[in-house]
Amino acid sequence: AMLDCAVKRKSGKALCIFPEERFVVHARRGQACIERLVQARVADLSAGAVRQGVAEGACLFGCAPWSQVLSYRVWLEGPWDCCERYMVLASAFWHLTHQAPVSRQGESSFGAFNASSESAPSKTGAQSLPRCDCSFASCEGALPPADSVGRLAAVRAASMGLYVPDALEEACQERLIARVDKLNQACEGDFVNRVENLMGRLQAA
Repeated sequence: AMLDCAVKRKSGKALCIFPEERFVVHARRGQACIERLVQARVADLSAGAVRQGVAEGACLFGCAPWSQVLSYRVWLEGPWDCCERYMVLASAFWHLTHQAPVSRQGESSFGAFNASSESAPSKTGAQSLPRCDCSFASCEGALPPADSVGRLAAVRAASMGLYVPDALEEACQERLIARVDKLNQACEGDFVNRVENLMGRLQAA
């Protein structure tokens, strides 16, 4: 379908796809980790649009038809290796095929198929599951040994599907989130610098 699109090259001349680096905190049940993302983001190369934050990648991907998005510039310069550059292109393709709605021009996307493919579990599968007794009495004998009162409380809570937070866990996660905010601010500054660098090159040319 993309190969058959009549690409309007002039319509996307002012827009460009750049690599964007982001960090995300995942915190669950006493564990926290930082995930690094390298994805595609669209920037408006018009004067002043970058600093004002006018261009947001998800909107410019999802609101435009394929014939326009395929005309966007692609600029992969920066501290990226070959794998990361392919990740950016894959991210752009994912936006086009999974987030963009079907346009009025008849250009399709795959998002609707994902939504319709999620079906409820069959009754046969639900009936075939073994019956489970989740009471604490049935699990007490299978609990691992605990070396402290706090550890014993955590083990018993886990056996019943509960969670006992650590006293220092919340403060630790807040510090981690603050650190990630700093990293993302640096990533945003680097992104703006790369966009402005390209704008300067285009104006000089």
